Amino acid sequence: MLLVDVEQAVELLKEGKAIAYPTEAVYGIGCDPKHVQVCQTLRQFKQRSDKGFILIASDFAQVVPWVDWSKLSKGQVDRIKHSWPGHTTWVMPASRQAMPLVLGPRNTLAVRVTSHPVAKALCEKFKGPIVSTSANLPGVPPAREKTDLDCLFEAKIVAAVVEGALGGAKRPSQIIDAVNNFVIRG
Repeated sequence: MLLVDVEQAVELLKEGKAIAYPTEAVYGIGCDPKHVQVCQTLRQFKQRSDKGFILIASDFAQVVPWVDWSKLSKGQVDRIKHSWPGHTTWVMPASRQAMPLVLGPRNTLAVRVTSHPVAKALCEKFKGPIVSTSANLPGVPPAREKTDLDCLFEAKIVAAVVEGALGGAKRPSQIIDAVNNFVIRG
């Protein structure tokens, strides 16, 4: 298992590689959401034919180009902004910039402005959002220990693990449909 710092991880992202990194509750797998090949590899690995990926960002400005804000009311946008940075992921209408491989089945995009210091630093140094999907094999609980990531190296899914500790959350982020205001994952 190759351990790297944030700067080294960003270089791997720019090269079209996937990395594992700590988030608020579990380890995530991240990649450049504009890199088609690595997104396809992750989609196949996670067995996601019709389910999109979450994008995490370091601040609100990073998600602005990815979302079609015209389809959300001022109240909906205010509620989203109020929850960030934090442990809430919002499913919103995608803009034309969003790559099809990261979208959900209804041309939607799941987005979170993270409060985790390592994940936030990754997005800051990368200068944009990154894919965030749980670091685990399909049907297996999300990775909470570095040793849980060994299977990702064996499958050649990730190039490295970013050093840092998990946050204090007990569960992965809550996911809320921003348009219809219902909880997808509690």
